[in-house]
Amino acid sequence: MVAIILIILISTNLIFPKYSLAKAKEIALQDPQIKEWVEKGAVIKDVEIIQNRAYVLIQPPEKTREVPTEGKTAIGVPSVSNVEKEEFKGALAEVNMREKKITKIEKITPPIITLTETEKEKVREIAEKDLKVSGIIPKEAEIQEISSLPPQLELIKKGNSVQIMPEPKTENRASIIYQSGEKRWEGKIDLSKERVEEVKFLGEIEE
Repeated sequence: MVAIILIILISTNLIFPKYSLAKAKEIALQDPQIKEWVEKGAVIKDVEIIQNRAYVLIQPPEKTREVPTEGKTAIGVPSVSNVEKEEFKGALAEVNMREKKITKIEKITPPIITLTETEKEKVREIAEKDLKVSGIIPKEAEIQEISSLPPQLELIKKGNSVQIMPEPKTENRASIIYQSGEKRWEGKIDLSKERVEEVKFLGEIEE
């Protein structure tokens, strides 16, 4: 009898949290604003449950960087004015699990990290040595900008509340923009691991 009770308790503890997380996401997606963000590419990044309340973190996908050029836009890349007007940086939704409804949605702004000159120089060095960069970007291309990338976020339980914190593995990352003629490329650098994550062609500048 004791063994049966223990099995039931263990099964409940293992299954119920997963069900609750899925239910919290389901309730969150019923909200028109959250549904719209997700349809535009945002993702439910993290969920934490404290008693009968769930906290749902919504974060936009990482955007490709674009360097503003007066009177010009890159083909295939949103203009800076449009990005600023429509930009969604993230939100935290509070869900009442008992009543199955959203009680609060707060927009959030990820921390902005400024790279030091030493870090920028490190980005240059990592990019110069990488075969992906030399294989895709022409030698004559010039560096236009080096800047930090916003970190991915996660929820951390603190007593009866949650804190939004940067994921440690995504904190120390940078973007490097190259240009040759009318063409632009972006490299994404992991400074902690001293490696290039990816290199992308951004497009051509259109008059």
